[in-house]
Order: sequence, then structure tokens, then C-alpha cells
Amino acid sequence: MAEKFLHYARLVPILKSLAQMPLLSFGRAIFDTARYGTFKEHLLFLPDLAGYRKIEAAIFISPESDRSPSSGIWVLGFGLELLLIHKLMTTSGSIFLAGASRGVGHQIARILATQNLPVLALIRSPAAQSDLQALNVETVVGDALNPTDVTNAMTGQISAIVSTIGGLPQDGQRADFLGNKQLIDAAVKNGVSRFILVSSIGAGATKDAIPATAYAALASVLADKEKAEQYLIDSGLNYTIVRPGGLKSEPATGNGVLTLDTHVAGSITRSDVATLVCRCLASTAAQNQVLSAFDKNMVYGTAAYREFVV
Repeated sequence: MAEKFLHYARLVPILKSLAQMPLLSFGRAIFDTARYGTFKEHLLFLPDLAGYRKIEAAIFISPESDRSPSSGIWVLGFGLELLLIHKLMTTSGSIFLAGASRGVGHQIARILATQNLPVLALIRSPAAQSDLQALNVETVVGDALNPTDVTNAMTGQISAIVSTIGGLPQDGQRADFLGNKQLIDAAVKNGVSRFILVSSIGAGATKDAIPATAYAALASVLADKEKAEQYLIDSGLNYTIVRPGGLKSEPATGNGVLTLDTHVAGSITRSDVATLVCRCLASTAAQNQVLSAFDKNMVYGTAAYREFVV
């Protein structure tokens, strides 16, 4: 690594300048290709995040164009590599993840693990432990519906909570509201300031975004999800609510988008939802927002919307 930082002292002013620029968004360099040319990225790291405290690593990108960016981006020699700064998120504790056993929650665990972020996963079934532990994710077995389990699981310093729990009821109780209520209460009690809740399009103001027949079939579930959303909003926590549309188990497309518009819906892969959730975790713009999520190529109907960029 030392060889990569040739003339490091001479680069410090440039690196400091780059550190102040919104160049990165979840491990992808953002370029205006029409103006700056195309660049191929060889290494992916963490997202840009207001509040990063120090420079920890760098992203090396080989140029595919001989055109130099004219402003806002520094090129450190076309014969070598384009160096963009990567600012590592410094958390004050673990990210507490509820619902990591499967689906969106499991994909979130994978993403956070690849970023070397400390994750503490609350899982209901011990069967999921080995897979998560192989990702260096710390696990604790417990039920979000049980306040004692939640209290016992939330040990140590927690920087943020991400909840994807819900689904089939256990002993006649759904976790969509009651489980999330336990997590929200524990967050308040433990002084955790950040909470991301994965809900669903159809809840709250997005009721009319889905067909009436679909809403009727899911009415009780969506009602619980809406209660959880409102409970979180009223809790005083710094929140983000992500409402995905119809979930698909196919490979990620990379076309997931977020919007504040409540009249539009669509499908999206679970992997793409996980990517959007992790972007929200690293975004100040997403704080205290309720966002719908869908694949821009899988929108239902022709409703127009404005993308919310995190």
C-alpha cells in the first residue's frame, strides 16, 4: 500500500480537497461521463458520508479516457491511476440488525460485512448463525416480540438500528408492529439515535399506489406496518423509513431508486432494497424521511416521480 501512496506528502492538499467533495455514493464514483469521460472502477469501498472523521483508504480507478476532468475532480497522472479518496465511516458502535436471517435483512448483513462495519444481528433461529458468522457478523438469538430478548441482545455500544422484521405471525402475533415497537423502545432506552425501518409500499400515504385488490389482501399487514412507522416517527429518534414495492428474489439490477412521491409503486429485488437501505444508513439527506423504493425499470403503470438521491 505504501508504494501506492507515492509522494503522499505532496498529495495531502489534493486528498483534503477530495474529502470535501461529494464524489462517492455507496462505493461508486459519480462522474458526468459526457463532460469527464468514462472511468472504470477496480475497487469498491464504502459510501460517502457526512460525519466521516478521517481518511482511511483510497479507491484506485484506471482511466479509460484521455480527457482530463476540467473541474471538481483531480487526476493524479494518466500514466498511473486516477485516485479518488475514500472516507471510512467511523461508528461509535455496532449496527444492530433485526431480521438478518433471510431476505432483505440478510442482504443488508452481507453488504455491511463487505464494508468491514461491525454488525450485531438479532436472529430468531439458530440455523442462520453459521452463515452470518462466516461473514464476521456477530449474532444473538432472540425474538423481537420478547422485550427481554431485545434488551439482552442490545449490549455494548450501538450506533444504529436497522429493522427488516415482519412476515408470518408467531403464536398469533405479527412482528410488523409489536416487534418493531420493542426495538424502537429499546433504541430510545439505550440512547441509539439512528433507526432505519423497512416497511412496504401500501402503508400510510402510499395506500393508493397499489391496486385496491392488493391492498385489501394485505390490509391487516399494512396496518401494522403503518403503526410501526408512526410509532418510530413519534419516538423522537433520527429515522428513515424505506417502503419497498413488490419484492423479487432475483439478482440485483442496480436500478433501485428512492422517491418521496407516494403515488407510485413498482417491483424491486431484495438485493437492491438492501443496497438502498445501506445508502440511507450513510446519508444525512435520508434522515427523517419516508421513502418508497422500486426498480426504475419495474414501475407499475406510467406514473411520473422524482428520484430522491442519497
